[in-house]
Amino acid sequence: MAIEEAIYTRLSTFAGLTALVSTRIHTLVLPEGVTYPAVSFFRVSGPRVHAMGSEPGLVMPRFQVSAWDQDVEGVSSGYTTARAVSAQIRAALSRWSGTVNGVVVQDSLMETERDLFNERLKVWQVASDFMIIHEE
Repeated sequence: MAIEEAIYTRLSTFAGLTALVSTRIHTLVLPEGVTYPAVSFFRVSGPRVHAMGSEPGLVMPRFQVSAWDQDVEGVSSGYTTARAVSAQIRAALSRWSGTVNGVVVQDSLMETERDLFNERLKVWQVASDFMIIHEE
């Protein structure tokens, strides 16, 4: 199993997150016509750990995991919901360790978080970067 599948399993089985987004957790990009709120994630980079004379088999990829919601005039604030979804992503992934379907995750560290707004689509994005240290 790839680390992407382990992350998907972790997010899609985290009750606080699925209470907000149900099964709307997507790899790479959001599909056209997505229902909000939703989550997407993708690998930003994939550095490996090296040791003198050997390869320890550890990888430290950076993943961007984004919470999304759309502003609907007169109904709700997409920003408030996107922040709530982001808080559940952080709860699911920050300092996460364990084995998921054969993938050994040693640790997961939240690195950064930023708020973005797409004026044309009226969509808020809260993007968080995690370093997920796992065995190959």
